[in-house]
Amino acid sequence: WEDEEFAREMLRRIQYAGNSQSYSHAYRDFELAAINYLGLSGSDIFKSPHLKLNRVKAAYTYYTAHLDRTSLDSSDKNRHKYIGKITPKDALDKFILAKEELEKAKKTGDAKKIAKAEAEVEKTKIDADIMDDLQRIGYLKYVKGRVLAKAKSFAEIPDPEASKWDIMPYEEWKVKDGRMEPLDDRDELEPFDHDPKHPNNKNSKLDEDLINRINQAKSMIIKEYGKHLKPRAIERYLNRSFKEPGRNGKIRLVKRKDIGYFTRFPIDPKNPKSKPTSKLWSRTNDIHSAAGGKRSLQIDLMEREVSNFVETIFLPSNRNRFWKKPVSLSAKIIKKFPSLAKYL
Repeated sequence: WEDEEFAREMLRRIQYAGNSQSYSHAYRDFELAAINYLGLSGSDIFKSPHLKLNRVKAAYTYYTAHLDRTSLDSSDKNRHKYIGKITPKDALDKFILAKEELEKAKKTGDAKKIAKAEAEVEKTKIDADIMDDLQRIGYLKYVKGRVLAKAKSFAEIPDPEASKWDIMPYEEWKVKDGRMEPLDDRDELEPFDHDPKHPNNKNSKLDEDLINRINQAKSMIIKEYGKHLKPRAIERYLNRSFKEPGRNGKIRLVKRKDIGYFTRFPIDPKNPKSKPTSKLWSRTNDIHSAAGGKRSLQIDLMEREVSNFVETIFLPSNRNRFWKKPVSLSAKIIKKFPSLAKYL
């Protein structure tokens, strides 16, 4: 990567990235998929998983960053008006035809005909631009799939421009394939409803879904390791109250870090009537903000939160807290939660 020409090309591509939320979300979605699919989680930024992840992300950026533009957001939002009703070729043909009609109108000198032809050019131009935007979004999905599949097969991740990636450049892909579809099939469905203010102090659909996912993970662990676990310790980790009897019989406040993950507690512990919050709500608020209305990202971020919960249970430092005796990780658990492999 020391070649100056290559460095300039990468900088040229990167400087155009970050214009749209659609691209930012696609990039984040790719990063999460790479971490999960390739098993690249790790706590130390200098460890090989992070270095490998950076090289994989560089390949994605190399092929896609220059396609980002602000109009992707509005085109993606209005996708339902176009997909299945008009194709990129139709849109481009209409735009070309409209321009030809405008030239004919100009030759007549008729102001009304010229104005009408100009309006048609503007209308068809917008359609053609939207078609190109939707193809760009479709290309992001194509590159994501190709990079992940190829990276899985590499013993060592090559430079982004290496032919080993076998990825068609956008202009070539647009001619040969050029699909227009959601970046992630899960985004065909509405995102999980969530209001960060939690009106009426009720759980949102996003809250409930994360609770279900964590409880399913808990049940799986108990089923797999029941006799070796301290199930009450796990239950306490999830549902410990913010106050409990002290040694002298008086009610004492539990330290915030020790309150259960699901437990609601007053924002002001000394004022029981103050608005409640919870660690769960704090995390779902973060997920809601980071996902930007994408159901696929909500799900991926929830899965990461579930993995964090599972890792907490299996942390070597928590061995005496949750376990009666040491256990070995089963293939079933590793398959379900690949991030646990680092504890083998």
